[in-house]
Amino acid sequence: NKNLYLFLSNPNKHFARKFHIAKKLSKKLKTLNINNILCSDKTMCKRLHFYNISQGKKYILSKTKLSKDSKKVTISYINTPIATYYVSKLHTLKHEKK
Repeated sequence: NKNLYLFLSNPNKHFARKFHIAKKLSKKLKTLNINNILCSDKTMCKRLHFYNISQGKKYILSKTKLSKDSKKVTISYINTPIATYYVSKLHTLKHEKK
């Protein structure tokens, strides 16, 4: 059913798009050595968990670029982009009590 992306004028209308994205996104995250991530989209987080990407506190996944150092991850099938995400490191500041 992935070949349908070639014929759809709008890839967002593919009936299995959300499942294809989660599977391929999890593989791309693993190639970046990311096995834990926070998601702005809780449903996507649940789907990623199915592919062994758990919640974490070092990286965040977002549909918008959160910093200039964010890594762009594009999900494509047969040279047809179907989703774009950004992975950013969470910078936590430690506040020292004085």
